[in-house]
Amino acid sequence: MATDDFLITGSGPNMTRPLALTRRLHIAALALILLSGASAPCCAGDIIAQIVERCPAQPRTFAQVTDFLHQTAETSSRVHLEVIGYSQQSRPLWLVTVTNPDRPPEEKMRLFIIARQHGNEPAGTTAALALIEHFAAAPSSLEQAVLNHLQIIAVPVANPDGAEADRRANGAGMDLNRDWVSATQPETQALQAAVEKYRPHAILDLHELPAYSKRAAYQENFLETVGASDALPSQLCAYTTAISRNISMWMSQYGYNLGVYYDYPGDSLRLCHRYLGLYQGFPTFLCEAKCGPGRPLAYRAGFHILACVVAANCLINGPVVPRRQYEQPAQVGQPPAEPAEAQLSSAAPAAPPPPTLTVQLSPWPPSRLPTPMEQSSSD
Repeated sequence: MATDDFLITGSGPNMTRPLALTRRLHIAALALILLSGASAPCCAGDIIAQIVERCPAQPRTFAQVTDFLHQTAETSSRVHLEVIGYSQQSRPLWLVTVTNPDRPPEEKMRLFIIARQHGNEPAGTTAALALIEHFAAAPSSLEQAVLNHLQIIAVPVANPDGAEADRRANGAGMDLNRDWVSATQPETQALQAAVEKYRPHAILDLHELPAYSKRAAYQENFLETVGASDALPSQLCAYTTAISRNISMWMSQYGYNLGVYYDYPGDSLRLCHRYLGLYQGFPTFLCEAKCGPGRPLAYRAGFHILACVVAANCLINGPVVPRRQYEQPAQVGQPPAEPAEAQLSSAAPAAPPPPTLTVQLSPWPPSRLPTPMEQSSSD
């Protein structure tokens, strides 16, 4: 580890990791997963490329997704498939877990992936299925080591009715990513119950931006998460700011442009990542892949795959970021319209390195927070 790097140490819920093991895993996971292909997007020979190669040229239909999940679960002991609910039009909501079933679950970090809340945004589903397929096969000792310490939990199609109709809304005409406070829709209710059941250490909510938009904030890929604030738990802020920096750093290495947004108390909680992050206290990351010419499905899915792999690496090993890049970018401009209502952070300002940082993480996330009815909300 370079002298200008630091490691946020500590453990998640009921999680113990000997320091020597953490360092060995960091060397294996970060170096082999990322560094081997960091010179360009999806370079040959690295695990990101191997996962992206599993992405089809065209999105799967919901029936094809269902068949794929059943086949994968039947052929791999690492995969468990369950139905967590049903859509407005009675389609099943599939939840998949991928891990080493022989290792106790309390010894693992939990990464929760939510894809395709908007039915006309297939890249998240494609990314989730490619990750499931790759780690179900666990083609090398690296993937096997990851699954010893990580449980991947994914809802590949959170809006099956919208996916079937190729439209944003669900079968009732509701935008599910505006339903998280009121939770009027069965899809939202099922997702909230699943998050409560698994109590993940990090959540990624995968979306896509339209190819053409007049809004400046929608011209490029972006990541949005909880920002550093004295009004929020320090452990939550430590996770989100450090992991977002890691994702930003690796996106740059792989050639993906990335804007970074941060959310703060007072922002609308209707959106999934804000409800789960600002309100429920889970480190949650909204990932928006930009559509458009020269950005085929596999390229957009690759953006999501890279974000998930970096987040997984951070959970297993602790977020490692160059000290000079740790400072949260200055907030500039006016808050853009939904889905990114927080202020845009376009670039980190020139600033001297912050002092050496040591953060002790207590068990996370907390066991329980107030229900929506117990909290006054500005939404």
